[in-house]
Amino acid sequence: MERFGGLRALGAVLIMMSAGCQPVPVPRLTPAPAAERVPGEPGAARAEAGGVRIAAGAEAWPGSDTIHRELTPVRVSIDNRSAQPLRIRYAEFALVSPSGERFAALPFYRKESQVNVPAVPAPYPPIADPAFGYTNFYVAPRYHSMYPGLQPYPGPFEYDSSYYDTYGDYWKEGALPTGRMIDRALPEGVLEPNGRLDGWLYFEKVRDVPKVTFRTDLVNAETRRIFGEIRIPFTVR
Repeated sequence: MERFGGLRALGAVLIMMSAGCQPVPVPRLTPAPAAERVPGEPGAARAEAGGVRIAAGAEAWPGSDTIHRELTPVRVSIDNRSAQPLRIRYAEFALVSPSGERFAALPFYRKESQVNVPAVPAPYPPIADPAFGYTNFYVAPRYHSMYPGLQPYPGPFEYDSSYYDTYGDYWKEGALPTGRMIDRALPEGVLEPNGRLDGWLYFEKVRDVPKVTFRTDLVNAETRRIFGEIRIPFTVR
């Protein structure tokens, strides 16, 4: 299955205080001095391991500033140059502070308890034309009804029920997620060799820490073995 679309980088994001309407800077992630920068993208950094290159950046979100009051959106590009099918699961991504505090990548789909499958949060319809880019990507089987235009992964795909039980209720209150967030979010699935994936992950809001590291383990979707790890350092300002 193949589709790829560009996502434009935008400028820095500011939010307005509800009291007094005074502008305050939103805490932003910027590549740490030791990080390998992405040419032409000043807010992004990258790392490579096991034949997989990942770039991450907290660019300005192309939508309402409300999102920054609740979480930290990060645009992620994954280029699988290895010979191994790469498993994409929210549980394998995190922003981690020097003290070990973990800001999780949030699954925004609600779980239907009767059938134990994720569903698009009401009132949004299934995502027929997603706004993330992909090449040689197969969506996790249990997500196929949400992405009818994507081919489901034909092999087994382990569902991390404990992770969903922990973070699946994050969206119970408030105005998020929005349709724009859902359209651009990276779904769980498998990125085959020579595949690329480009979209957004939504992390718990980063606060009260000076630095975080974007972390993910690279897991073979067939063997479930870790074949590399990606670590990209960011400062918080």
